[in-house]
Amino acid sequence: MMLRLAALRTSTKLSFHGIAAALNAEFNADLTTNACIGMAHRIGLPRHDGKVRKMRPASKPKRIKVRVDAPIAPRLSVRSLEPTPLLIEQLRDGDCKWPLGHVDDRPPYQYCGQAAPVGASYCPAHMERAHSTPRKVWE
Repeated sequence: MMLRLAALRTSTKLSFHGIAAALNAEFNADLTTNACIGMAHRIGLPRHDGKVRKMRPASKPKRIKVRVDAPIAPRLSVRSLEPTPLLIEQLRDGDCKWPLGHVDDRPPYQYCGQAAPVGASYCPAHMERAHSTPRKVWE
């Protein structure tokens, strides 16, 4: 089949679509145009016949009507500016996540909730408590 493809490509002016149709009729096969292009590439045949063809002018792009159904964002609850303890589901970025209460407390656990610097988990007061070094005792 590859030899017949090479013969058709070199002796006739058929396109690969025409070659695929001829091979399908001759061998009772089911070849696609891309299959014929692939076989020609594997046996080293040129893809084009070497002629320079003029390109067709580009057609105007079709205008497509687009329907935009943007989801409506849920309303965020506005919190007061006073620092109040927050529950875990109320914490957001920028809130202090220092736990309040004792270790033995039962849920719901509460957290500090004051403003924390960007990239920090705790407010400045709790940051100092969390990362302080013990004082040396001089005797």
